[in-house]
Amino acid sequence: MSTELNNDNALPPQLNIADVRVSTFIICAAIWYNDGKERHNLPRNIKTGIVVGGWRHGNCITMLKEMFPERDYIINNKDGKTTTQGFLTSKGMFVDREEAGKIAFEARQISAPNDYLFSEDLY
Repeated sequence: MSTELNNDNALPPQLNIADVRVSTFIICAAIWYNDGKERHNLPRNIKTGIVVGGWRHGNCITMLKEMFPERDYIINNKDGKTTTQGFLTSKGMFVDREEAGKIAFEARQISAPNDYLFSEDLY
C-alpha cells in the first residue's frame, strides 16, 4: 500500500504536510463568553467562561442562544461581562479576530495580511 498522497486526498495547495506539523493554524470560528465561572475542557488559554466553536460566528451565536434562551445578554453584553468573537487554533487556543488574522496569514490560510479576521476570509 502506497503512503503517497494522490490527487483525491491531497491537501489544498496553500498547505503542505510540513506546514501542518509545525505551524499553528485556524480551525474554526468561536465565541468566548466569560461569565467568570471556572470550567473544564476549555481552550488552553481560557480558564473561565464558555467557548463555543462553529463553522461561522453566527453558528456559535445560535448555539449560545439554544444553550441559554433566557440570556439574551450573553450575545449583547448587556450584563457587563465579556463576549469575544474569535477563533480556535490547531494548538488548542482561543484567539481574538486580530490575533487570528496574524496566525492565518503566517499559516498561509489567507493570501494577504489581515488585521481583523472573518471566517469568510478562510472558507
